[in-house]
Amino acid sequence: MRPADQYPVDHVHGSVQAHDASPSSPARGHRGRLVVGALAATVLGLVPVASADAAGVGLGTTAAYGVLGGSAVTNTGPSTILGDVGVAPGTAVSGFPPGTVTGTIHANDANALQAKADLVTAYDDAASRGSTATISQDLAGRTLVAGVYTAASSLGLSGTLTLDAKGDPDAVFVFQAGSALNVASSSRVRLVNGAQACNVFWKVGSSATIGTASQFTGNVLALTSISLTTGATLDGRALARNGAVTLDTNTIRRSTCATAGDGGSGSPTAPGSPAPGGSPTAPGVGSDDGSSPAPGVGGGSGSGPTTPAGAVLPTATTGGATKGTKGGVASGTVLPGSFDVRYRFEFGTTRRYGRSTATGRLSADGSPRHVRRALRGLKPCTRYHYRLVVVLPSGRRIVGRDRSFRTEGCAARRPRRPSGFAGLPSGPGEDPGRPTHAMPARPDPVRRPAHPMPARPAPARRPGVAGLLVIAAATAGGATPAVASSAPRSPTTVLAAATSARAAPRDTSRVLARVAATRPITGARTVLPVLGTARDAVGHRWSRVLLPGRPNGRSGWIRDRGTRAATTPWAVEIDRRTRRGVVRRLGRVVRRFAVVVGAPATPTPTGRYFVEETVRLAPRAQAGPYAVALSARSSVLQEFDGGPGQIALHGRTGLGGRLGTAVSHGCVRLADADVRWIASRIGPGVRVTVLSGTR
Repeated sequence: MRPADQYPVDHVHGSVQAHDASPSSPARGHRGRLVVGALAATVLGLVPVASADAAGVGLGTTAAYGVLGGSAVTNTGPSTILGDVGVAPGTAVSGFPPGTVTGTIHANDANALQAKADLVTAYDDAASRGSTATISQDLAGRTLVAGVYTAASSLGLSGTLTLDAKGDPDAVFVFQAGSALNVASSSRVRLVNGAQACNVFWKVGSSATIGTASQFTGNVLALTSISLTTGATLDGRALARNGAVTLDTNTIRRSTCATAGDGGSGSPTAPGSPAPGGSPTAPGVGSDDGSSPAPGVGGGSGSGPTTPAGAVLPTATTGGATKGTKGGVASGTVLPGSFDVRYRFEFGTTRRYGRSTATGRLSADGSPRHVRRALRGLKPCTRYHYRLVVVLPSGRRIVGRDRSFRTEGCAARRPRRPSGFAGLPSGPGEDPGRPTHAMPARPDPVRRPAHPMPARPAPARRPGVAGLLVIAAATAGGATPAVASSAPRSPTTVLAAATSARAAPRDTSRVLARVAATRPITGARTVLPVLGTARDAVGHRWSRVLLPGRPNGRSGWIRDRGTRAATTPWAVEIDRRTRRGVVRRLGRVVRRFAVVVGAPATPTPTGRYFVEETVRLAPRAQAGPYAVALSARSSVLQEFDGGPGQIALHGRTGLGGRLGTAVSHGCVRLADADVRWIASRIGPGVRVTVLSGTR
């Protein structure tokens, strides 16, 4: 799995969330203390009342659930629930699939009835807690320490709320809303200095609504109903006593508390082994296991400094690098632990380095974060050393191990590559931005000729299989949606410049995303599948295109100005149930292959996607020989501060996994021969459909 788009190269990517291997483990054992100090006096101008040792709200068997409804649970789109889904006394659970559940669905069975009883107990516990402070209706811009916060009526969030544990991982935050909880679009809850999602509780007196694309944290215990709108994520649980839980393309991670040591050892978590949050290390660039040796702390191995009791020291793991002729991208994994940290990569032609990348920042978190940075201004055919460096607020450095690579451009050693492939300069008379989707006249596993198509016409195929060719007519009434007709080729559009994707085909419509003209790793032109066309009221022509990034499968409208129309005869399908894939050309199957798909806890997301770019990896590189990066993003491995993890079709080098199994972190692994065949023919803009395979 490779991280992320709209992925500017200097970007933080998917993180692995903690997932308790024992769904039945109760959460009642985690205890917290109400923190009272001088800083608390600045919070809302109030001084919280000191309390003795206060426990977290005991959830009992409800702790195993990501979603629990009273009357029904309904889902729209490819939502992912880490944990069980239940309903009681109602019986209706719908929308799975397309939604996925890593645990078990319980519809008014004995397990659901017991969880419902435990939810009533937990709700009453949270509601009966003595108030530390009274809060206003909107929590945006606040920084709160541990305590019990009460709103007489409704409670809202229209921005960022920061919860500061003051270095105490057992700190408990309880919010009591007299009526509704309303979270506006794109709002978030930020945890710092050891705060954990498992210790955040929202008691809601009526219904809770989590707005579009919000990143919300905590266990929501609502008396009536809970609604998560499109693209919202919840690091916690959605637990509704009497009403329904309604989902729409959401991710809910059943939060579990990390077990933090007392510090002093300084030993980092080894990649591929459980981190303090209980999850494996985040995936690496172009792969999905992120394995690399663990570094020492502070530049060496052995004992590190003594840290405050309960604090988790950050770790730094230097990952692989993707390199070009004059630049590259270094990757790694940072576990922030109990601290807000800065990170960068040092690089140079010797182990003295001498140069460094731009600095990134990460908030305190018990989950590993995958990070990348661009290495610029490199010389061709030169070996460079690099390492990941994490800097604590005190200035202390935690250094990952040294790694090295050689840039491309060595004429005698550089393998021959076809013109136009993976963003390389095209030959004379060729357009470097034109997609290279044509089948060569003779099969050649290592060449993919650029457009135009061969002069010899392709044989006729069955109509209506591979895509939609769309033509729109203008009317005086404004934008006219396209009328789709079946065609064996799928239309695409090639961007000549960066553009904005809008919600509707007019210049005044809301901007959904900004799409770059080129891809960040290979420099290849951005090619987007076209779903429809329209003209606006003034005659401007627009195309509705698939967009990369979250939420998966979204589309938007772009102006045709600055774009060039193209088509592709290719299409790819992956079936998660049979764990097999097919490649179609002009509607006819031309290749079948077995695959490794995502494990149940980190499934390959279903839906319609497209190829963003194809990366040729170094010989014997992990996940080699190619990584075909898709517009899909993992529904599980995601970054709180940055973009989500990117799904790719790639090889099994250094990863393994028997073909026909489900063991990856979400990417699709292929046999080397199959991924070479695909990489030599399938270019940017080709549609890739991942099927759930249910009947």
